[in-house]
Amino acid sequence: MTTGQGVGKIYIISERIVNIAELEKILSRQKYVIISLHVELEKETPSIDTLRALASELQALNEKAVTFEFCLERRKSKRRVHTPLN
Repeated sequence: MTTGQGVGKIYIISERIVNIAELEKILSRQKYVIISLHVELEKETPSIDTLRALASELQALNEKAVTFEFCLERRKSKRRVHTPLN
């Protein structure tokens, strides 16, 4: 019976979303538009033109967010590992 360690190799595959900042920017803008809508609606006489413009912008941003395509980066790396010998 032999005891000790041998050296083996394992492959690690990792993925990351490359363009996530673009989606975060869209969602941040959506939040700003929603806040603007609330502020306008709280006015004694809200502007219909402003509400229409904000609603239109919100709809466009929602479409961008819903149809957003993630760009994935995949990496494969090789690592040496010590394995026990039996």
